[in-house]
Amino acid sequence: MTENTQPIENPEITIDLNPNNITPVSQDDKNIMVLTHILGLFFGIIPSLVVYLAFSESKWVKDNSREAVNFQISILIYFVVSLILTFIVIGAVGLLATVIGGTVLGIVAAIRCSKGENYKFPLIIRIIR
Repeated sequence: MTENTQPIENPEITIDLNPNNITPVSQDDKNIMVLTHILGLFFGIIPSLVVYLAFSESKWVKDNSREAVNFQISILIYFVVSLILTFIVIGAVGLLATVIGGTVLGIVAAIRCSKGENYKFPLIIRIIR
């Protein structure tokens, strides 16, 4: 340091080393959510509801399982409405879109959870908050 240079000391300035408020997620938590999303493709709401009710230690698992429960409820509602609308031809298109969309979004959610990210499903009804 030269004689004209002073160290800056300002207690009001803090550096946030974690700007997105991302907390590290354990590998066990990631595995639980990946299995929840994959099993949800085959068993519907049951795996996500079990995880939501049973695993309350991790906030990340709780938040993601709540999102999975809302997703499964929404898919069920879309499926039932499309099934009713099959009497009109448009329902068949809705059924196909629901099955393909539910499968693709479930796989995307599993991949995103395996990376430790919070995944928010698009076009769902958030019943459980």
